[in-house]
Amino acid sequence: MEIRFYEDPIKKVINMDLMSDDAQKWALKVSKAGLNAKGDKLEKNKISQLRKFYDEAIRLSAFIKDGEDYRNIIPYIKMLKAKAAYAEGRKLVTTEFNDFITRAIAEVKVDDTASFELFLSFFEAFMGFYKFEESKYK
Repeated sequence: MEIRFYEDPIKKVINMDLMSDDAQKWALKVSKAGLNAKGDKLEKNKISQLRKFYDEAIRLSAFIKDGEDYRNIIPYIKMLKAKAAYAEGRKLVTTEFNDFITRAIAEVKVDDTASFELFLSFFEAFMGFYKFEESKYK
């Protein structure tokens, strides 16, 4: 499943399904991947683990709002991919969550601060849908 922030990247036309259908599909995919063998309880991709990634993204956005040069924050944004790989290696998250992070961050462009804002909004929408999906397994 791909992630596209823009329907038209040249004109910066935002994908109209990004914050709704796309975020919901990814939340469903990631939640299902985290289920145990019986399919009745989340074993991986627990909301507390995913929230750490979201909180880190929010923390990085605060640096930009405080006037830090966006280009200096990009390496830390991209480091979320390494953190997701590490969490997958520790079996805290699944390949599907790692894929979600990797694909979403690939859409964040060095010359487009708006793309990082879209990443944050998309991640927020994903987290909302994910919490709903997680509630089904409690």
